[in-house]
Amino acid sequence: MLRFIDITAIATFLALLSPAAPCQDQPNPPFAISLDPTFGNAGVIAEHSIPDATKQGIFLALAIDGRGRPVAAGDSSDHQFSIARYTPDGRPDSIFADNSKASIVIEDQATIDAAGKRQIDSTTDMAIDAQGRIIVVGKAAALDSDRKSDFVVLRFDDRGQLDKSFAGIGYRKYAAHDWPNVATSVATAADGSILVGGYAQAEILRADHLPQIDPLLMRLKNDGAIDEAFSAAANGALRWLVKEEAPAAVSGIALDPQGRTLVSLNLQHGWHSFWAVARLKNNGELDETFGNSGLWSAKLDEHAIREVSCSVAIDSTGRIIVGGCSPDKNLRRLAVARLTSDGKSDSTFGSQKNGAVILDGYGLKADQLVGPRVAIAQGKIAIAGTVEAASRVFGLAVIDDTGKHIAKADPQPFPDSKGDAVNAIAFDSHGRILVVGGSRGPDRKLRFALARYIISAR
Repeated sequence: MLRFIDITAIATFLALLSPAAPCQDQPNPPFAISLDPTFGNAGVIAEHSIPDATKQGIFLALAIDGRGRPVAAGDSSDHQFSIARYTPDGRPDSIFADNSKASIVIEDQATIDAAGKRQIDSTTDMAIDAQGRIIVVGKAAALDSDRKSDFVVLRFDDRGQLDKSFAGIGYRKYAAHDWPNVATSVATAADGSILVGGYAQAEILRADHLPQIDPLLMRLKNDGAIDEAFSAAANGALRWLVKEEAPAAVSGIALDPQGRTLVSLNLQHGWHSFWAVARLKNNGELDETFGNSGLWSAKLDEHAIREVSCSVAIDSTGRIIVGGCSPDKNLRRLAVARLTSDGKSDSTFGSQKNGAVILDGYGLKADQLVGPRVAIAQGKIAIAGTVEAASRVFGLAVIDDTGKHIAKADPQPFPDSKGDAVNAIAFDSHGRILVVGGSRGPDRKLRFALARYIISAR
């Protein structure tokens, strides 16, 4: 699902997609989106991380478990990783963790004291595996003083307790690179292995003043040990694809039914950035039957400078959906691209028949911590991101299978909100859409925020 922390724009020389004209909404799309009044408090939940209102919390990742319960992960005050589970009707799940929530600090006090007000640990993505275990990834204080951050992976059992069969204590930091590195995305395989993607960024700029950023992908075994063979092959393949030491970062991961790994990337050449998707074989080697020798890349709007892909997913027919943003002069507009299963732009999708939809006038003026993400179900694509209205609010658009019919949710702030931010999205088994993020309360403190929407025929 991050899945990309927007530290810098990223792009490449590779083949361009025909530019997508901004999408104009159909006046009367055949479906509409509205908050689900049977969920939470008239469709929404906004609450502090713990009863003590001095604490703050924000959801940054979301998954739906096998019993239809939303499970969200994020950050709380005092460098805590947090997870929460709700019942299908939006009540705190009292049998999960400590009355529906669990928080953990993995740093020692000396590290926390040295950090001061700087956020050293943060969640970026999550997944639920075939056994119902909850995997959370992100960044943490580095294992040694040469770097500021390293990958971190935590695994909880289905009761919300740390799973100590993972790395002996339920979590582990990984020095994924010599440079500071951040895990941005995660996916799980049927055998219990875990795919974790991200990037490493040097603290010194290149001679041309561009950042030095390497894409990263590793596979972990069920016990948390690194699958060294796969990880070495995958990182070698991604670095080879990028070429010329261009800055690149992994923003999302999806596994197809054949066990191949789809990776969404942000690639940079000069000051322009491109979306990209690579496909790797089960052994980590590049799948050269995909796209252009293993890689699809595109600039959705030739006038945009800082296009960023944020997530990748696979639909029931094997087509690949990428979500992110394509900025114009005013907004980081939400955008979607669809590829065929062999890595070509899908010419049957979008009003321009070029495989892309850009939502003109629908986005955010500022950079986002976590960019727009997509989810797929029942022939529809949903994309969520923070958008500008009277204040910043949850933005949600649903696109039909043709890419020509689009409906948007009414821009409603959370109760007593001073500004909201979207970070993750998922469909449940009934085709309802769940979106999580953060909402600032009247005291301007961040609250965990969750909303559920329904799609109805007009």
